[in-house]
Amino acid sequence: MKKKREEEVMQGILEEYHRAISKHAPFNSCHEGYAVIKEELDELWDLVRKSRDRISRQGMTIEAMQVGAMAFRFLIELTNYKLKTKEK
Repeated sequence: MKKKREEEVMQGILEEYHRAISKHAPFNSCHEGYAVIKEELDELWDLVRKSRDRISRQGMTIEAMQVGAMAFRFLIELTNYKLKTKEK
């Protein structure tokens, strides 16, 4: 069950990533990438800090997906990150 939820969340992040790259030019710099991630995180924070009776779980889900997608985009466009595997 947990794995299915993880796959659903990753699929949502990938869909948001593809939507964003079709709409916006690549990041020009690490500073720009950071600023976009921070903007999305600030939007999530605005929703999180609302009083309990006004919290929108759907809104928080959307914003959290956007944070994840922009972090993913940062990794794809601005780093040379390679997954390291441990050999036993």
